[in-house]
Amino acid sequence: MNQTLSELYSSAYLSLGQPTDDILQRVELANIFFRRLSYRLEGVRQSEQAISIIKSATFTITANTNTKDLTADIDDFVIPMWAEYKDYQTLGNPVWFFLPTVHLSMLAKERDLGRYACSFYGENANQVTIETSLYGNESMNPFNQFRVFYSPTVPLPSTESATVALPDNLVNMVLYDTLVSAIPVMIANASKQLKNTPELKDQIAAWMGLLASYERERAEFAIPYDKWLKESRGSHRPRRRNDILASRNGNGNFPRFITTNT
Repeated sequence: MNQTLSELYSSAYLSLGQPTDDILQRVELANIFFRRLSYRLEGVRQSEQAISIIKSATFTITANTNTKDLTADIDDFVIPMWAEYKDYQTLGNPVWFFLPTVHLSMLAKERDLGRYACSFYGENANQVTIETSLYGNESMNPFNQFRVFYSPTVPLPSTESATVALPDNLVNMVLYDTLVSAIPVMIANASKQLKNTPELKDQIAAWMGLLASYERERAEFAIPYDKWLKESRGSHRPRRRNDILASRNGNGNFPRFITTNT
């Protein structure tokens, strides 16, 4: 079961030793958490393996038009990735083909050549239009059936009972990010009170040790997190020679002079 925002808040608060408001206000902790969560979710969206990609519903372009405002009909649309068009059917199933994306200035040339192409443009991320080289009534059969694959908005939880959109074993990256970012704030707030509360000096030293510990644990979690973002999803096949040898034989104990013939 995915962890909720409230559960992660509680974990962070307890891990920091339940600091009082003069050391770390709840709103400060919440702001730190959301900044770190936004960063991690943006990493997911921009992953090399395109983990966060959504396919739009099929849409049409009318006879006298070659444009469509994508952001007007798709609430969470942010970044267009690629488009497809439906050409014909095989054994009753739709067949979709990649719609080449070209620079907007090249659409006229593609139109003269009778070739299908498209461009994406807009003044900002809240207004993105797709423009095709052919109008709706000039499209390939069956006419003007399109769909777009896109990167959605970052799915930040809207309530404390909402779940965080990361796998349970990786959501701890956000927790450790929060702890590592919160402790310097606690130290700074405590340092302002040293004149009147000198015993906080020992507490600051303890927090420094805690910070070093959490930084080490975050570094450990960063290894599987980065692998999850970057590794090939192709059946998780090993890519490096040493990994392949280890997979075939169950371990990596091979003499360095072993070679393979091609």
